[in-house]
Amino acid sequence: MKRKHPDHAVIFDFDGTLADTRKPIMQSIWGALHDLKVKIPSQRSLNTLSCHTLEGMFKKLGIRSQDKIDCAIKSYNRRYRSLGPKKARLYPGVKDTLSCLKGNGYHLFIGTHEKRSNLDRLVNALDIGNFFSDSLCEDEVEHIKPAPEMAETLMGRNGVQPEDTLVVGDSTLDIRMGKAARCKTCAVTYGVHSKVRLAKHNPNCKINAFPELLNVLELSEPRHKRSNG
Repeated sequence: MKRKHPDHAVIFDFDGTLADTRKPIMQSIWGALHDLKVKIPSQRSLNTLSCHTLEGMFKKLGIRSQDKIDCAIKSYNRRYRSLGPKKARLYPGVKDTLSCLKGNGYHLFIGTHEKRSNLDRLVNALDIGNFFSDSLCEDEVEHIKPAPEMAETLMGRNGVQPEDTLVVGDSTLDIRMGKAARCKTCAVTYGVHSKVRLAKHNPNCKINAFPELLNVLELSEPRHKRSNG
């Protein structure tokens, strides 16, 4: 396919944007709390925590001792290493859409709060690694989202400019990062944060399904837009 946009880039969040990882995340949190004999909150309460760091999540759940937090994080990571690749699922149309973007010459990056070891396992399990030319994880930057460091680093080392870059994510943290890095932003409405909450941060656009990104970028939709891959 002809390269139409060789200097344009898209930075994607991972969890809640490319892949639905809620089930393994929640099961891993539940297991870690069970290990520490901490009262398990409602599923609704857990759902509000998924965009925070692990330490922040466990603090918000009432764990104050740093030793217990460290134990909870180790327990979580041990479970998630196994559960994540088995239970994560791509959102409908992700593979076809990424293929179309890559075929049109877009640089595709991932900027995520996943740790590097977890992201590599997930990307391999979901068979999407070939679409991305670069990625950054929370354990590879000094300042995580909503700071602009992830976006700025990805753009800087790949020679793309903010005005030619779109940040796509399901969290207000993604939108704030993109704006801080002077990029355009696109909110996906099927992830962790509601349409109303995302709208308060004024993304340049929003999509209700992943293939709609092609309409935003004025590209043709993939042939199998309703597939799960």
